[in-house]
Amino acid sequence: MFRFIRIHRFISSVIIFALSVIPRKYGSITVLPECVYKCNETDSIHIVATLHGLNSTYNLLTMLKSLTYFRGTFRCVCPDLNGYHLSVRNPISLHLIMSESTKNIFHEIVYGWAKNIVNFHVYSAESYTSSMKRIPNRHPAGVWGMVKLMVPEIVPQSVEKVIILDTDTIFNADVEELWSHFSRFDEYQSIGMAFEQNPEDAHCADWHNPFMPEKGVNGGVVLVDLVKLRKINWHQIWREVVVNYFKTVPELAEGEQTIVHAILQMIPQLYYKLPCEWNVQVWNAKAAACCPVVWPHLPGELTNEYDDVVSVKLLHYNSKIKPHFLDPKPKWRPQLARSQPALTVEELRIRAAEAYHIFREQSTL
Repeated sequence: MFRFIRIHRFISSVIIFALSVIPRKYGSITVLPECVYKCNETDSIHIVATLHGLNSTYNLLTMLKSLTYFRGTFRCVCPDLNGYHLSVRNPISLHLIMSESTKNIFHEIVYGWAKNIVNFHVYSAESYTSSMKRIPNRHPAGVWGMVKLMVPEIVPQSVEKVIILDTDTIFNADVEELWSHFSRFDEYQSIGMAFEQNPEDAHCADWHNPFMPEKGVNGGVVLVDLVKLRKINWHQIWREVVVNYFKTVPELAEGEQTIVHAILQMIPQLYYKLPCEWNVQVWNAKAAACCPVVWPHLPGELTNEYDDVVSVKLLHYNSKIKPHFLDPKPKWRPQLARSQPALTVEELRIRAAEAYHIFREQSTL
Protein backbone atom coordinates (compact mmCIF):
# COMPACT_ATOMS: atom_id res chain seq x y z
CA MET A 1 0.00 0.00 0.00
CA PHE A 2 2.86 2.34 0.91
CA ARG A 3 4.51 1.63 -2.44
CA PHE A 4 1.22 2.38 -4.25
CA ILE A 5 0.97 5.79 -2.53
CA ARG A 6 4.59 6.62 -3.35
CA ILE A 7 4.07 5.75 -7.03
CA HIS A 8 1.00 7.97 -7.25
CA ARG A 9 2.78 10.83 -5.51
CA PHE A 10 5.60 10.51 -8.04
CA ILE A 11 3.14 10.46 -10.97
CA SER A 12 1.37 13.53 -9.56
CA SER A 13 4.66 15.42 -9.24
CA VAL A 14 5.56 14.57 -12.84
CA ILE A 15 2.13 15.73 -14.02
CA ILE A 16 2.41 19.01 -12.10
CA PHE A 17 5.81 19.69 -13.66
CA ALA A 18 4.60 18.77 -17.15
CA LEU A 19 1.59 21.06 -16.90
CA SER A 20 3.69 23.88 -15.50
CA VAL A 21 5.89 23.99 -18.60
CA ILE A 22 3.03 23.93 -21.11
CA PRO A 23 2.73 27.47 -22.46
CA ARG A 24 -0.59 29.16 -21.76
CA LYS A 25 -0.42 31.04 -25.02
CA TYR A 26 1.66 30.16 -28.00
CA GLY A 27 3.35 33.33 -29.16
CA SER A 28 3.37 32.87 -32.92
CA ILE A 29 1.15 31.28 -35.53
CA THR A 30 2.86 29.25 -38.21
CA VAL A 31 0.85 29.86 -41.36
CA LEU A 32 1.61 28.15 -44.63
CA PRO A 33 2.46 30.38 -47.61
CA GLU A 34 -0.54 32.14 -49.15
CA CYS A 35 -2.75 31.33 -46.13
CA VAL A 36 -4.51 34.58 -45.42
CA TYR A 37 -7.85 35.68 -44.03
CA LYS A 38 -10.25 36.36 -46.86
CA CYS A 39 -13.11 37.47 -44.61
CA ASN A 40 -13.86 39.03 -41.26
CA GLU A 41 -13.32 36.78 -38.24
CA THR A 42 -16.88 37.27 -37.02
CA ASP A 43 -18.30 36.04 -40.34
CA SER A 44 -16.54 32.68 -40.30
CA ILE A 45 -17.51 29.26 -39.06
CA HIS A 46 -14.39 28.25 -37.14
CA ILE A 47 -13.37 24.59 -37.07
CA VAL A 48 -10.41 23.14 -35.17
CA ALA A 49 -8.72 19.79 -35.81
CA THR A 50 -5.42 18.14 -34.95
CA LEU A 51 -3.38 16.63 -37.75
CA HIS A 52 -0.55 14.10 -37.63
CA GLY A 53 0.47 11.60 -40.29
CA LEU A 54 -0.64 10.42 -43.72
CA ASN A 55 -3.87 8.63 -42.75
CA SER A 56 -5.03 11.59 -40.68
CA THR A 57 -4.36 13.89 -43.64
CA TYR A 58 -6.38 11.74 -46.04
CA ASN A 59 -9.19 11.59 -43.48
CA LEU A 60 -9.11 15.38 -43.29
CA LEU A 61 -9.33 15.63 -47.07
CA THR A 62 -12.39 13.38 -47.14
CA MET A 63 -14.02 15.19 -44.22
CA LEU A 64 -13.44 18.53 -45.98
CA LYS A 65 -14.93 17.23 -49.22
CA SER A 66 -18.07 16.14 -47.38
CA LEU A 67 -18.24 19.44 -45.49
CA THR A 68 -17.83 21.62 -48.57
CA TYR A 69 -20.16 19.40 -50.63
CA PHE A 70 -23.02 20.12 -48.25
CA ARG A 71 -22.03 23.80 -48.27
CA GLY A 72 -22.31 23.89 -52.04
CA THR A 73 -18.65 24.87 -52.56
CA PHE A 74 -17.41 21.45 -53.72
CA ARG A 75 -19.17 20.12 -56.78
CA CYS A 76 -18.88 16.43 -57.46
CA VAL A 77 -20.70 13.68 -59.30
CA CYS A 78 -22.17 11.96 -56.26
CA PRO A 79 -25.55 10.48 -57.23
CA ASP A 80 -25.70 8.25 -54.14
CA LEU A 81 -25.32 11.07 -51.65
CA ASN A 82 -28.09 13.07 -50.06
CA GLY A 83 -27.11 16.63 -50.95
CA TYR A 84 -28.52 20.10 -50.80
CA HIS A 85 -26.39 22.76 -52.48
CA LEU A 86 -27.18 25.66 -50.21
CA SER A 87 -26.34 29.30 -50.63
CA VAL A 88 -23.16 29.97 -48.69
CA ARG A 89 -23.36 32.71 -46.07
CA ASN A 90 -20.52 31.98 -43.66
CA PRO A 91 -17.05 31.04 -44.96
CA ILE A 92 -15.10 28.25 -43.28
CA SER A 93 -11.96 28.95 -41.26
CA LEU A 94 -10.08 25.76 -40.44
CA HIS A 95 -7.55 25.89 -37.61
CA LEU A 96 -5.13 22.96 -37.76
CA ILE A 97 -2.84 22.02 -34.87
CA MET A 98 -0.30 20.14 -36.94
CA SER A 99 2.96 18.26 -36.46
CA GLU A 100 5.96 19.58 -38.36
CA SER A 101 6.37 16.23 -40.12
CA THR A 102 2.86 16.50 -41.57
CA LYS A 103 3.07 19.98 -43.09
CA ASN A 104 4.52 18.91 -46.43
CA ILE A 105 1.96 16.10 -46.75
CA PHE A 106 -0.86 18.48 -45.90
CA HIS A 107 0.34 21.06 -48.41
CA GLU A 108 0.51 18.43 -51.16
CA ILE A 109 -2.74 16.57 -50.46
CA VAL A 110 -5.13 19.14 -48.99
CA TYR A 111 -3.99 22.73 -49.18
CA GLY A 112 -3.51 23.03 -52.93
CA TRP A 113 -7.08 21.91 -53.53
CA ALA A 114 -8.93 23.59 -50.66
CA LYS A 115 -7.11 26.92 -50.31
CA ASN A 116 -9.72 28.74 -52.40
CA ILE A 117 -12.74 27.44 -50.48
CA VAL A 118 -11.40 27.21 -46.92
CA ASN A 119 -9.33 29.70 -44.88
CA PHE A 120 -6.48 27.75 -43.28
CA HIS A 121 -4.66 28.66 -40.06
CA VAL A 122 -1.87 26.28 -39.11
CA TYR A 123 -0.32 26.02 -35.63
CA SER A 124 2.83 24.09 -34.82
CA ALA A 125 1.87 21.31 -32.41
CA GLU A 126 5.23 20.42 -30.91
CA SER A 127 5.16 23.14 -28.22
CA TYR A 128 2.11 21.45 -26.73
CA THR A 129 2.50 17.74 -27.46
CA SER A 130 5.98 17.47 -25.94
CA SER A 131 4.63 18.21 -22.45
CA MET A 132 1.39 16.28 -22.94
CA LYS A 133 3.43 13.11 -23.57
CA ARG A 134 4.29 13.03 -19.86
CA ILE A 135 0.63 12.52 -18.93
CA PRO A 136 -0.21 8.77 -18.69
CA ASN A 137 -2.95 8.14 -21.23
CA ARG A 138 -4.07 4.89 -22.81
CA HIS A 139 -6.53 6.38 -25.32
CA PRO A 140 -5.48 5.65 -28.94
CA ALA A 141 -5.54 9.36 -29.82
CA GLY A 142 -2.80 10.01 -27.27
CA VAL A 143 -1.47 13.56 -27.10
CA TRP A 144 -3.51 14.58 -30.16
CA GLY A 145 -6.68 14.28 -28.14
CA MET A 146 -5.21 15.99 -25.09
CA VAL A 147 -4.17 19.04 -27.14
CA LYS A 148 -7.87 19.82 -27.62
CA LEU A 149 -7.96 20.99 -24.01
CA MET A 150 -5.69 23.87 -25.00
CA VAL A 151 -7.74 25.19 -27.92
CA PRO A 152 -8.91 28.31 -26.00
CA GLU A 153 -5.22 29.15 -25.50
CA ILE A 154 -3.96 28.21 -28.95
CA VAL A 155 -6.34 30.00 -31.31
CA PRO A 156 -6.34 33.83 -31.42
CA GLN A 157 -8.37 35.75 -28.86
CA SER A 158 -10.42 37.19 -31.73
CA VAL A 159 -11.93 33.75 -32.35
CA GLU A 160 -14.96 33.48 -30.07
CA LYS A 161 -16.49 30.10 -30.95
CA VAL A 162 -15.16 26.92 -32.55
CA ILE A 163 -16.26 23.44 -33.51
CA ILE A 164 -13.56 20.89 -32.63
CA LEU A 165 -13.72 17.90 -34.97
CA ASP A 166 -11.93 14.58 -35.24
CA THR A 167 -10.78 13.94 -38.79
CA ASP A 168 -12.52 10.54 -38.91
CA THR A 169 -15.88 12.25 -39.39
CA ILE A 170 -18.12 12.54 -42.45
CA PHE A 171 -20.75 15.23 -42.90
CA ASN A 172 -24.22 14.41 -44.14
CA ALA A 173 -25.66 17.90 -43.61
CA ASP A 174 -24.61 21.53 -43.75
CA VAL A 175 -22.16 22.51 -41.01
CA GLU A 176 -24.13 25.75 -40.60
CA GLU A 177 -26.88 23.67 -38.98
CA LEU A 178 -24.34 22.46 -36.44
CA TRP A 179 -22.99 25.98 -35.92
CA SER A 180 -26.53 27.23 -35.25
CA HIS A 181 -26.60 25.26 -31.99
CA PHE A 182 -24.46 28.01 -30.46
CA SER A 183 -27.55 30.24 -30.58
CA ARG A 184 -29.28 27.74 -28.27
CA PHE A 185 -26.64 27.95 -25.54
CA ASP A 186 -27.82 29.74 -22.42
CA GLU A 187 -25.66 32.29 -20.60
CA TYR A 188 -23.60 29.57 -18.88
CA GLN A 189 -23.40 26.75 -21.43
CA SER A 190 -19.95 26.66 -23.02
CA ILE A 191 -19.33 23.08 -24.20
CA GLY A 192 -21.68 21.20 -26.53
CA MET A 193 -21.10 17.45 -26.87
CA ALA A 194 -23.14 14.36 -27.65
CA PHE A 195 -23.37 11.47 -25.22
CA GLU A 196 -20.91 8.61 -25.49
CA GLN A 197 -23.08 6.10 -27.34
CA ASN A 198 -22.40 3.22 -24.99
CA PRO A 199 -25.21 0.66 -24.80
CA GLU A 200 -24.15 -0.24 -21.25
CA ASP A 201 -25.55 3.12 -20.17
CA ALA A 202 -29.28 2.66 -19.63
CA HIS A 203 -29.89 6.38 -20.24
CA CYS A 204 -27.74 6.84 -23.36
CA ALA A 205 -30.83 7.31 -25.54
CA ASP A 206 -32.82 9.33 -23.03
CA TRP A 207 -33.31 12.77 -24.60
CA HIS A 208 -35.05 14.04 -21.47
CA ASN A 209 -32.30 13.04 -19.06
CA PRO A 210 -31.00 16.37 -17.65
CA PHE A 211 -27.92 14.81 -16.06
CA MET A 212 -24.55 13.88 -17.44
CA PRO A 213 -24.56 10.31 -18.80
CA GLU A 214 -22.84 7.59 -16.78
CA LYS A 215 -20.45 6.76 -19.64
CA GLY A 216 -19.63 10.39 -20.35
CA VAL A 217 -19.52 12.46 -23.50
CA ASN A 218 -17.74 11.91 -26.80
CA GLY A 219 -15.03 14.28 -28.01
CA GLY A 220 -15.37 13.64 -31.75
CA VAL A 221 -17.55 16.75 -32.17
CA VAL A 222 -17.35 19.58 -29.64
CA LEU A 223 -18.92 23.04 -29.77
CA VAL A 224 -16.89 25.44 -27.64
CA ASP A 225 -17.75 28.99 -26.62
CA LEU A 226 -14.21 30.27 -26.14
CA VAL A 227 -15.24 33.61 -24.64
CA LYS A 228 -17.07 31.94 -21.75
CA LEU A 229 -14.30 29.41 -21.08
CA ARG A 230 -11.63 32.09 -21.05
CA LYS A 231 -13.65 34.12 -18.54
CA ILE A 232 -13.74 31.22 -16.06
CA ASN A 233 -9.99 30.51 -16.46
CA TRP A 234 -10.41 27.25 -18.34
CA HIS A 235 -6.62 26.90 -18.62
CA GLN A 236 -6.41 26.65 -14.83
CA ILE A 237 -9.48 24.44 -14.35
CA TRP A 238 -8.41 21.59 -16.63
CA ARG A 239 -4.85 21.56 -15.28
CA GLU A 240 -6.09 21.30 -11.69
CA VAL A 241 -8.49 18.50 -12.63
CA VAL A 242 -5.65 16.55 -14.30
CA VAL A 243 -3.45 16.85 -11.20
CA ASN A 244 -6.27 15.82 -8.85
CA TYR A 245 -7.24 12.93 -11.10
CA PHE A 246 -3.81 11.35 -10.84
CA LYS A 247 -3.93 11.35 -7.05
CA THR A 248 -6.14 8.26 -7.24
CA VAL A 249 -5.89 6.91 -10.81
CA PRO A 250 -2.67 5.92 -12.64
CA GLU A 251 -3.70 6.87 -16.19
CA LEU A 252 -6.41 8.44 -18.33
CA ALA A 253 -8.75 5.84 -19.80
CA GLU A 254 -10.40 8.08 -22.41
CA GLY A 255 -7.87 10.86 -22.88
CA GLU A 256 -9.24 14.38 -22.84
CA GLN A 257 -12.81 13.03 -22.67
CA THR A 258 -12.06 11.82 -19.13
CA ILE A 259 -11.00 15.32 -18.09
CA VAL A 260 -13.87 17.11 -19.83
CA HIS A 261 -16.39 14.72 -18.31
CA ALA A 262 -14.93 15.32 -14.84
CA ILE A 263 -15.17 19.09 -15.33
CA LEU A 264 -18.75 18.89 -16.57
CA GLN A 265 -19.69 16.81 -13.55
CA MET A 266 -18.17 19.51 -11.33
CA ILE A 267 -19.75 22.38 -13.26
CA PRO A 268 -22.81 20.94 -15.05
CA GLN A 269 -23.97 24.43 -16.03
CA LEU A 270 -21.27 24.43 -18.74
CA TYR A 271 -22.80 21.49 -20.59
CA TYR A 272 -25.03 21.70 -23.67
CA LYS A 273 -26.44 18.39 -24.87
CA LEU A 274 -25.69 18.13 -28.59
CA PRO A 275 -28.25 15.97 -30.44
CA CYS A 276 -26.82 12.53 -31.13
CA GLU A 277 -27.33 12.75 -34.92
CA TRP A 278 -24.43 15.24 -34.97
CA ASN A 279 -22.06 12.58 -33.62
CA VAL A 280 -23.29 9.16 -34.69
CA GLN A 281 -20.73 6.66 -33.38
CA VAL A 282 -19.97 3.18 -34.71
CA TRP A 283 -17.35 1.88 -32.27
CA ASN A 284 -19.71 -0.64 -30.66
CA ALA A 285 -21.95 -3.13 -32.47
CA LYS A 286 -24.89 -2.12 -30.25
CA ALA A 287 -24.25 1.64 -30.24
CA ALA A 288 -27.17 2.25 -32.61
CA ALA A 289 -29.54 1.66 -29.70
CA CYS A 290 -28.33 4.96 -28.22
CA CYS A 291 -29.03 6.97 -31.37
CA PRO A 292 -31.54 5.42 -33.82
CA VAL A 293 -30.88 6.96 -37.24
CA VAL A 294 -31.38 6.45 -40.94
CA TRP A 295 -29.11 7.57 -43.78
CA PRO A 296 -31.23 8.46 -46.81
CA HIS A 297 -29.68 8.43 -50.27
CA LEU A 298 -32.21 11.08 -51.23
CA PRO A 299 -34.03 13.67 -49.09
CA GLY A 300 -37.45 12.30 -50.03
CA GLU A 301 -36.68 8.87 -48.59
CA LEU A 302 -37.02 10.14 -45.03
CA THR A 303 -40.49 10.48 -43.58
CA ASN A 304 -41.91 11.37 -40.18
CA GLU A 305 -43.30 7.88 -39.73
CA TYR A 306 -40.81 7.14 -36.95
CA ASP A 307 -40.74 9.85 -34.29
CA ASP A 308 -37.65 8.37 -32.63
CA VAL A 309 -35.59 8.00 -35.82
CA VAL A 310 -33.72 10.92 -37.36
CA SER A 311 -31.33 11.28 -40.27
CA VAL A 312 -27.57 11.14 -39.77
CA LYS A 313 -26.10 14.65 -39.74
CA LEU A 314 -22.49 13.68 -39.05
CA LEU A 315 -20.96 10.24 -38.64
CA HIS A 316 -17.95 9.65 -36.40
CA TYR A 317 -16.07 6.52 -37.49
CA ASN A 318 -14.59 5.92 -34.05
CA SER A 319 -13.63 2.29 -34.49
CA LYS A 320 -10.18 0.74 -34.81
CA ILE A 321 -10.79 -0.14 -38.47
CA LYS A 322 -11.25 3.08 -40.44
CA PRO A 323 -13.06 3.39 -43.81
CA HIS A 324 -9.81 3.61 -45.80
CA PHE A 325 -9.09 0.01 -44.76
CA LEU A 326 -12.47 -1.23 -46.03
CA ASP A 327 -13.68 -2.33 -49.44
CA PRO A 328 -14.59 0.83 -51.40
CA LYS A 329 -17.45 -1.06 -53.05
CA PRO A 330 -19.30 -3.04 -50.38
CA LYS A 331 -21.02 -6.21 -51.57
CA TRP A 332 -24.17 -5.05 -49.80
CA ARG A 333 -25.47 -1.65 -48.89
CA PRO A 334 -28.67 -0.63 -47.11
CA GLN A 335 -31.42 0.51 -49.46
CA LEU A 336 -33.74 2.65 -47.40
CA ALA A 337 -37.45 2.14 -47.91
CA ARG A 338 -40.08 4.41 -46.42
CA SER A 339 -41.06 1.73 -43.93
CA GLN A 340 -37.51 0.83 -42.88
CA PRO A 341 -36.56 1.39 -39.23
CA ALA A 342 -33.22 2.65 -37.93
CA LEU A 343 -30.00 1.23 -39.32
CA THR A 344 -27.82 -1.14 -37.36
CA VAL A 345 -24.22 -0.20 -36.61
CA GLU A 346 -23.01 -2.62 -39.28
CA GLU A 347 -25.28 -0.97 -41.83
CA LEU A 348 -24.04 2.45 -40.74
CA ARG A 349 -20.43 1.31 -41.14
CA ILE A 350 -21.11 0.12 -44.68
CA ARG A 351 -22.96 3.31 -45.57
CA ALA A 352 -20.14 5.40 -44.10
CA ALA A 353 -17.48 3.44 -45.97
CA GLU A 354 -19.41 3.96 -49.19
CA ALA A 355 -19.72 7.72 -48.60
CA TYR A 356 -16.06 7.93 -47.56
CA HIS A 357 -14.83 6.33 -50.77
CA ILE A 358 -17.20 8.36 -52.95
CA PHE A 359 -15.67 11.55 -51.55
CA ARG A 360 -12.14 10.12 -51.46
CA GLU A 361 -12.24 9.27 -55.16
CA GLN A 362 -13.58 12.63 -56.30
CA SER A 363 -10.96 14.64 -58.16
CA THR A 364 -9.46 17.66 -56.44
CA LEU A 365 -8.23 19.18 -59.69
